[in-house]
Amino acid sequence: SHASFLKVLLAALCAALANGLVLSSIHAIQGLTTLRIASADGHIYPATIVRADPTHGVVLLQAVGAQNLTSLTFASVTPRVGDLAIAVAHAPFSPVTLNTGTISSVGITVTLADGEPALHDVLTVDATPDPRQDGAPLLSGNGDVIGVVVDANGSAPGLVALSMSGASALVAAATGGGG
Repeated sequence: SHASFLKVLLAALCAALANGLVLSSIHAIQGLTTLRIASADGHIYPATIVRADPTHGVVLLQAVGAQNLTSLTFASVTPRVGDLAIAVAHAPFSPVTLNTGTISSVGITVTLADGEPALHDVLTVDATPDPRQDGAPLLSGNGDVIGVVVDANGSAPGLVALSMSGASALVAAATGGGG
């Protein structure tokens, strides 16, 4: 079913590493009994959870059997209030969605209305929330990943994203430093 697919961007949602690791939000996989990742070219891969980080609202997944996924580049510069932010999502069987806004806060702790634990090291974006973008990468105006959307369901004003410093720490911990 459509609900069993993980939301994806281009070649596998925010493909953090070329070896099939994919970073997403915990919200994007909640309630799913089977995890699958669909790439932009139509390939569908089974997925397993490598590591979950409820404190930051993200999960690192392994796209089993995936090869040559396009990796996105993590930003080398910390985003600032007022910077452009673009959430990009490509849910299977749906067109790519773009949501642009400006960063309204960085490095904060946010408590969402959904009863989940408070999220740390997040940034917020003044943009209209779109549930299809939960788990999507948040890009800078240069196309580099500055965060991962961890709430796009309207639990908080705008979009809430884990900053790339928090996300890259999860990847490094799961891969022995190779993020």
